Amino acid sequence: MRQWTEEQYPIITTLARLVKVNAFAGTGKTTTLIGYAENHPDEKILYIAYNTEVAAEARRRFPRNVTSMTSHGLAYGPLGSQYNHKRCNNIRLTDVAKAMNTSDWSMAKDVVGMLNSFMSSPDTEIAHHHLVRFRGISLNSRQVQHAQLVIRHANVYWSRMCNLQDLEAQMPHDGYLKAWLLTNPDMSRRYKTILLDEAQDTTKLLTQFVRQQYLNGCKVIFVGDRHQQLYRFRGAENALDEPWLEDAEVHTLSKSFRFGWGASHVANTILALKGERTLLQGFGQQTQIKSKLPDGLEHRTYLYRTVAGVIDRALMCLPAPQEPDNGERVYWVGGIKKYQIQTILDMYWFSLNQTSKIKNFQLTRDYKSFQEYAEIADQTEDPEMVRIIKILKSYGDSLPDLIKRLEQITVEQEMAATVTLSTGHGSKGLEWPYVQLGDDFTYDPLDEQAAKDDPDRRNDELNLYYVVSTRGMKMLALNTMVISMMKHAKDRRAGLN
Repeated sequence: MRQWTEEQYPIITTLARLVKVNAFAGTGKTTTLIGYAENHPDEKILYIAYNTEVAAEARRRFPRNVTSMTSHGLAYGPLGSQYNHKRCNNIRLTDVAKAMNTSDWSMAKDVVGMLNSFMSSPDTEIAHHHLVRFRGISLNSRQVQHAQLVIRHANVYWSRMCNLQDLEAQMPHDGYLKAWLLTNPDMSRRYKTILLDEAQDTTKLLTQFVRQQYLNGCKVIFVGDRHQQLYRFRGAENALDEPWLEDAEVHTLSKSFRFGWGASHVANTILALKGERTLLQGFGQQTQIKSKLPDGLEHRTYLYRTVAGVIDRALMCLPAPQEPDNGERVYWVGGIKKYQIQTILDMYWFSLNQTSKIKNFQLTRDYKSFQEYAEIADQTEDPEMVRIIKILKSYGDSLPDLIKRLEQITVEQEMAATVTLSTGHGSKGLEWPYVQLGDDFTYDPLDEQAAKDDPDRRNDELNLYYVVSTRGMKMLALNTMVISMMKHAKDRRAGLN
């Protein structure tokens, strides 16, 4: 029988209808939720997971009275499956521009942004506030006119997306989720309790859905860590701060069993810069804090701020040309496809107009030439497009050979790897014995002027520093920026500044 901590036990035994759990990194939130489900065997429970991997793991671990699904999984059966013949991952800029019959890429980008904002909102109609770049400012007559035009185009495209017969306007996962939730589904007929995980990184749409189930009679438990909110740039919001949760029963999980005092000290130093007063306590194995991982480790993990940083590290794992195999094997968290290696190679051949070597033919259908692609990237400042162009410039004609060699040392199973690579965002929820933080984390949270200019950006970056600094179990090697935060805290304690 499990031994529960004094923080876990009240959560497991709670009878409250509305509960909020603030769970710091590595504090056993999933184990606690499993304990709740086991302690309430007569309740039919819906566990809403952050992604498909978490949902699959939950199905293996939770008792039989729990149904584990993502929000998209909930919508797939009743509605999403009807769009299988026209489903896509995201609304594509080129598809929208084609539908609008325009080469005004800035306008097309506004339409895409408006649709994405609408799909993540609880709103029933597309409106001015869904135009993200105009949000929070007073509009002049010209901007109002532009917004009205964007709304008109967005409404037309949304109608086409929902039309099962219109194959050109494809339906993304967020689209069929939105369409299903607009039907106001009632989960209280099937479930007594709803567990919403990763509540700090959800959308207003999903939060409103869960609130409606509460009003329908369900018990609701929100679980999250506001300091691990990483996806505000995608429109995610911290549901833990919702006003309607003010009357919720509140619990905190602050004892981490992932790491020891060393890592918790680093984490608390970062959290102190955010004004957090609750201390994260390291109750796991002792974690050594270093500036660099030692040589000779059988496996190590490197975490980077950017995809480019991950690719650079992967290239460092290659043996020198003409040298024998050095035995390095690389595992990419989320799979190598996630890092757009093939897209980068296709774009390289596209830049040389060698279209016969391109594997993704959609590329040549979307863009007349590489020059057009580069112009669109410049006009829209699309981060993905800009990143690919930078990588092409960095590696030039050596790119095809480097990618071929990278694929040769890539493994599908992490157990077979000597090196694991991930971005900081991709590392959330994961842990490894030996972790090195990359030096492409360049944002300085100690820069007071930058903090004044954009406090939300500072908060986002501190969250990311906190997440990556809480992934290591046995050893954590810090990067330059985290070391500077540690030194700053030490100097303050000594009264030096």
